[in-house]
Amino acid sequence: MALFALIPTLVMIQAGPGSIGPISLDLTGHVWTVWNTQFGSVTSSQMVAWPDGVDLMPILGGWLDIFLGSIFVRFMSPILAFNLACAVFLCVGGWGGYALARAAKASPAAAMLAGILLQLDGFLWHHMLGGRSEQLGAGFVALALAAAWKLQKPGWGVLWTGIAGALVVFVSWEHAMFLAGALVFLLPAVRWTRERVKAWAMAAGVCLVAVGPWAAMFMVRTLEVRQLAEGVGMMDVAPNHSIVTGWWLMYGDLRPSLLCLLCLGFLRGRAWAVAGAGLLFSFLLAVGPSPGWMQPGDLGIPGLWAALQGLPVFGWFHTPDRLLVGLNLAAVCGAAVAFDTVGRRFGRLKWALGLALVVSAMVHITRSVHPKGHWLQPEPMELPGEGAVLDVPAFPPGLQAGPYQFSQMLHQRPIPYHMTASYLTHDAIGGLLEGLPQMQAFVDAGGRPVDEDALKDELLELNERGVGTIVLHPGAYRGSTGPKRQKLLTATLGKPDKWNNRPIWDLSGLED
Repeated sequence: MALFALIPTLVMIQAGPGSIGPISLDLTGHVWTVWNTQFGSVTSSQMVAWPDGVDLMPILGGWLDIFLGSIFVRFMSPILAFNLACAVFLCVGGWGGYALARAAKASPAAAMLAGILLQLDGFLWHHMLGGRSEQLGAGFVALALAAAWKLQKPGWGVLWTGIAGALVVFVSWEHAMFLAGALVFLLPAVRWTRERVKAWAMAAGVCLVAVGPWAAMFMVRTLEVRQLAEGVGMMDVAPNHSIVTGWWLMYGDLRPSLLCLLCLGFLRGRAWAVAGAGLLFSFLLAVGPSPGWMQPGDLGIPGLWAALQGLPVFGWFHTPDRLLVGLNLAAVCGAAVAFDTVGRRFGRLKWALGLALVVSAMVHITRSVHPKGHWLQPEPMELPGEGAVLDVPAFPPGLQAGPYQFSQMLHQRPIPYHMTASYLTHDAIGGLLEGLPQMQAFVDAGGRPVDEDALKDELLELNERGVGTIVLHPGAYRGSTGPKRQKLLTATLGKPDKWNNRPIWDLSGLED
């Protein structure tokens, strides 16, 4: 089983001191959340949306990677802590693939192949290199499915099955949603006895005890900022996160290697017939609200996924392509069964099949999802002054505020911004600048006129409210407004210092 640490180790070595994969919004958000754990609560923050802070729990879909990162970051940089959490998840992917293949009656050698193929799967690499580490937790889903599949009577297996299911909830609520659906499809596939019913019920009880408080807290805190169903709002988002069938089969990042898919033809029996129906259902959901062959909607038929959006809580789910995790799990199991079948009929030819599967998966990664560079996080850079930092121009919560949150990991002081969707957080800038009309005009990216004499008085008031430093981003203003704003602050506060190639002003030395 130690073999499953080889690929994660090579990934860590290849990344070196940088991130696994190029910089992106999701990567920044996850690394930032790991970084934030050094300053207080893991699931909330006073460092953004300052001074009130923000509840982070509704923002991320999974937290086990952040919990791991919060431990690792005590001994290493946030990026390396994030990388190590990804490596742990990738290790579990190998163990999960092995366990699921063994549950499907594969031999140990074939199950090892399944574990390696799951570690090399395009679905996992696509999300790992995109910074979505919670989606790398497919191995936890495989472990839970394997444990449930094999559980036939009460015993120690009940404890492990319940804990495995609970871990999936901590990994990702989206994976938990898929696991629940997969277990429903598994019900008619197993032979039920009184002992098995009792064992499954006991395992469900263990899972509920282990994860119930967390799930309840997640639901309560999430419902405070999300509507019970967001289906209407997410219908415009989902097509960008759906599978386009022809493109996916020929070029897509999310599919496993085509050879693994072909191996599904070796599967036999009632369990796999039921699983096949479940996989078809998952695929029909994964094509989203506007199914297409080469582009969304070109088939001209409505998608099954739209019905899912009308259900309470399921309306939060706006990335249909993530439901393909089931197809990837089944594909590696199919590869394991094919390996054994070829071995029984053709002897050593099975090793050629195994090599072909591994090589095809590696080629797929190299051609489709391998990163183009890494994010090398700079060392912290101290800013003059104390208190919160106000980056200008100001933006409401959302993607435009991303660079400000990125810079925060350098100066490590509170900011009134957050780069997450506005309906999940609040606009702290409005409260911070309330009663300061000149500052409101100054931070506006559109270049509204500002009264220079009144501006200094408001800067004094801003400092009294806790803002210690202003960082100007001239390029973020429209047209020539940025240089004009810099001249205005220079006339009011004096010559700026330079920090990270940007002009800054320390407000602590202001006098009435």
